[in-house]
Amino acid sequence: MYLAYPFQIGQLINCVLNLNEEGQIATTQKKIAKVVRYFGIIMAIFYFMLGLTVAFYPLFKNIELSTRYAISLLLILYGCYRFYRIFNTTKS
Repeated sequence: MYLAYPFQIGQLINCVLNLNEEGQIATTQKKIAKVVRYFGIIMAIFYFMLGLTVAFYPLFKNIELSTRYAISLLLILYGCYRFYRIFNTTKS
């Protein structure tokens, strides 16, 4: 069987990420975890702000008030839940 690439996928990943030692792998995993954590914080803020927007922004005035508040409450609670999950996860 002829392979189009003369290298293994693992070698490519190590070359691209410059991962030659275990310490570098751990450092890269910590950096990725940090980015994921910040993204989670941004998304939690997004859901919280979206809930406030649905509740009070005049663009949604044609939706029934109780429905607007229910959707808003769910979005705000979900944003709070995301904050809770982000800050109560154990760092490994």
